Amino acid sequence: MFKNHFKEILLKLPKIALSIALAALCLAGCDSGKEQKNAIAPTESKTGEKKVLVAYFSIYGNTQKIAERVQQELGADLLRIETVKEYPNNPERYKELTEIGKEEVDNEILPELKPIDKNLKEYDVVIVGTPTWWSTAAPAVMSFLKSFNLSGKTMCFFATHGSGPGSVITDMQKACNGANPGPSLEIEFAFPANGQVLTSEDTINAWINELKTLIGKN
Repeated sequence: MFKNHFKEILLKLPKIALSIALAALCLAGCDSGKEQKNAIAPTESKTGEKKVLVAYFSIYGNTQKIAERVQQELGADLLRIETVKEYPNNPERYKELTEIGKEEVDNEILPELKPIDKNLKEYDVVIVGTPTWWSTAAPAVMSFLKSFNLSGKTMCFFATHGSGPGSVITDMQKACNGANPGPSLEIEFAFPANGQVLTSEDTINAWINELKTLIGKN
């Protein structure tokens, strides 16, 4: 009886071995398929474009004109810097404006600004535009730069002028402790202010392309 039972087991061994082999093959095939799938599926590093803010201060519209162009080209957010106490913005009061500007620049006055509706912590790149007042940035812009912690951000600047750029870009860079300098530009307009840009289109376009490269838009 024991011999008969042993024979039955021996007869079944090939079938058992075959089943085990098939099961092993199946498992190997399944694992291999998973590995292949993982190898084919790309691991993408979706950094995307950097988030950009264009902030500007403008009295007669020249700086605003450039700011809006940059904002549209980059698909950035736009912020107008405004003071609580308004400046005379009528061209007929230009002399009065220059006198106010000189007093503020000479005495390093930082005018109070209206609250802004943007959270600067959200932006990787901040582009700031200013008119040139007495060879430096408008005090309202200096007030803006010194009101926020811009450390670690990439700061780009542009300055509009009608009688020489002065030290505007350098002064704004110095006001941003810990920030990374980005492409900046001085843009000349006809004087007195009439909206006519004297800086060449090629120069402005080259600067905008630098900004696009910086934010990953090119």
